[in-house]
Amino acid sequence: MRSKKGENNRQNGSQNIKTAAGEVRCTFATLVKIDTVFWVALVKWLHPISSDTELKSFNSAIEALGFDIDQSISSEYQLFVKDSAISKVEWKSMVSILITRCNKESCDVFIEVRSGEPTLKKDTRCELKAKELKVALEQNVRSESN
Repeated sequence: MRSKKGENNRQNGSQNIKTAAGEVRCTFATLVKIDTVFWVALVKWLHPISSDTELKSFNSAIEALGFDIDQSISSEYQLFVKDSAISKVEWKSMVSILITRCNKESCDVFIEVRSGEPTLKKDTRCELKAKELKVALEQNVRSESN
């Protein structure tokens, strides 16, 4: 079906990814605005944590990947992370991350990694940084349990 100019198309997909902590369902979404061709690369997943883990325990793993935590809008239940490579990459490739704890008793955090890149393109910076973040957070969980 062909879209008319000015309409929005949404393409969604998801896949299960096996991690050391278990199987995680990842969802990918692309929003294409036909008249200006605007893409949003989005990778999101639930990450298991222990009930006593605080979000600030992720700080070192996030900063090691080259991201800055925006303390002005972050809280104990939500972290907003910006790309520190602002001057080194094209604006569409700028990655932002939102890590949210749904409630204090929850043993999961919801993680969103997004950029202005097209998700139909392989190996976008958004996708690569999401994979790096998953690995770093899994290592963080393993080091906390030891």
